[in-house]
Amino acid sequence: MAEEMKIEIISRETLKPSSPTPNHLKHYKLSLLDQLVRLNVYTTKIFFNPNNHNFPTSQALLVLNRLKESLSKALTRFYPLAGRFKGNAFIDCRDDGAPFIEARSHGFLSMFLRNLDNEKLPEPFLPPKSDLSKRLSPPQLHVQAAFFACGGLAVGLYMSHKFGDGGTFSRFVKDWTFLSRGGHSQTLLPALDFTASSSFPPSVSAVQPPTDEAKRFAVSGDKCITKRFVFDEAKIAALKVKATVSTGQWRGQPTRAEAITALIWRCATSAARRTNKGFPLHFVKHQLVNIRKRIELPFSENTIGNFVQYFSVEIDNQETKTMELQDLVALLRKGIEGFDEGEAKRLG
Repeated sequence: MAEEMKIEIISRETLKPSSPTPNHLKHYKLSLLDQLVRLNVYTTKIFFNPNNHNFPTSQALLVLNRLKESLSKALTRFYPLAGRFKGNAFIDCRDDGAPFIEARSHGFLSMFLRNLDNEKLPEPFLPPKSDLSKRLSPPQLHVQAAFFACGGLAVGLYMSHKFGDGGTFSRFVKDWTFLSRGGHSQTLLPALDFTASSSFPPSVSAVQPPTDEAKRFAVSGDKCITKRFVFDEAKIAALKVKATVSTGQWRGQPTRAEAITALIWRCATSAARRTNKGFPLHFVKHQLVNIRKRIELPFSENTIGNFVQYFSVEIDNQETKTMELQDLVALLRKGIEGFDEGEAKRLG
C-alpha cells in the first residue's frame, strides 16, 4: 500500500462572487428532486495538473490568484452555490461564499501518481471533512488547491449534491476551467437554466427525507469498499467488440459505459457465487440515469439541479452462470427501455 502523502495547510479564506447577486435572485427554490437529496451528501472530485511546461515554482502565487479570481466569477454564474440552505425549501443567496484552502506538499506529483492507492481516495488533497459538519447550514462548495514541490497542482472539491447532480457539477467545473484559462467573455459560455422548480415544484411536506427510510438504504463505511479501475483505450475497444449483442431487439455494439458496467457486474456476481457456495443468490443492479433528455418535455444539459433517477435489473444465481457480457448488456438496455416507457413518462 502506498504511503500517504502529507500536506500542509497554508491559508484559509472565503471567496465570494465577483458580482453581487441581484435582489430578485436571492431566493432560490429547490425542486422536488433536490428536496429528496440529503443535506450531507457531496459530490467529490480531485483534479491533478502536472507542471508539463516546467514553470518555476515561484509562479504558484500567480496560478493561485488566477484560480481564486476565476472561482469568484464562476460563483457569480452559479450564484446559489455561494448561498446557504434554509431548511429543505430554498437557498438563501446572500453571497456568503465558498471556503478556499491553499495547501503545500513537499512531494512530487509524478511520484504520488505512480504510487496511487487504488482502494481509497487520496483524502489529503480534499478539503478537511471536519469543515463539512461544523455548521448547521454549511457552505455548498469547498475547494482546496495543493501545490507540489515540482510545481504540479491538485484541486480538490466538495459540492453539495442537494444543489445539483453530476451534470451540474460537470457544468460548473467546465465553466470554472474556461474562466481560469483566461476566458473573459462569459457570453461564450452557455446560458444556465435555474428553472427546475417550475417543472418539479417543491413539496411543503418534504422537510427532509425520512430518517428511517434513509437508514434502510444507507451503507456504513465499514461495509462499503470503493476501488479505482483503470481501462486503457485499446482494452475498452476490444471489450466493446466482445460485448456486442448480435441478435434480438437490443443488438449492436455497446457504449463504453455499457461494456465496462457489464464486465464489472459479471465479475461481482462470479465472486459472490464463489463466496456463497450452496446458498441461493439474487442480484439486483441499480443504474443511475440522467433524465434531462428522457422526459417528454426535455431539459437542456445546462439545466441546474438534480435530474437523476435509477432503474433496476434483477437476475438470479442460475442465470448468472450462463450469462455472457452481451447478455448483461442486453439486460441493461432492456432496463433503460423499461425506464423510458415507465418512470420517464411519469416524470415528464
